[in-house]
Amino acid sequence: LGRQPAIADPQAPATSARRAAGHLGFRQVEFRYPSRPEPPALVDFELAVRPGETVALVGPSGAGKSTVLQLLLRHWEPQAGRIELDGVSLADLPLAYLREQLALVPQDSFIFGASARDNIRYGRPDADQAEVEAAARAAEAHDFISALPEGYDSFLGERGVRLSGGQRQRIAIARALLKDAPVLLLDEATSA
Repeated sequence: LGRQPAIADPQAPATSARRAAGHLGFRQVEFRYPSRPEPPALVDFELAVRPGETVALVGPSGAGKSTVLQLLLRHWEPQAGRIELDGVSLADLPLAYLREQLALVPQDSFIFGASARDNIRYGRPDADQAEVEAAARAAEAHDFISALPEGYDSFLGERGVRLSGGQRQRIAIARALLKDAPVLLLDEATSA
């Protein structure tokens, strides 16, 4: 518990008061997992994504798709190269600012032991009911939520045990849409 995190805010962070435009860049990125350095997960990886652009990373299991997302979230640092948001190295941005600019729907969508409304609102706690419902509609979750015994007030069970895998993903998608971050990351969110 007394250890310092490996990833920390920069000593002199870049100014970041504004909302990001959403330009993403990977410049000759190399990454090796510390627990299994060979083979490298990414070598000389290059990617440029413009705001509003949709990009899909496709490949077999272990090809590095999830690694790219983990590096964007700064769960790890690359051993070489540079990752940028709007031309600024992620290493120069405060972690809180960076993560405000990203919304993630992970492979395994986490559902809290709370109501459908609260699970979606976790994306933006100050959202009103109309905003929650709009996000649910956009994620095609509104109909099944409305059909639950107590609608949006229905308790979803620990880890969403009362929902199918696809329904859990739709709740997670609604949560990410409600956050309204400049960059939306979907990590194999395909069963929904």
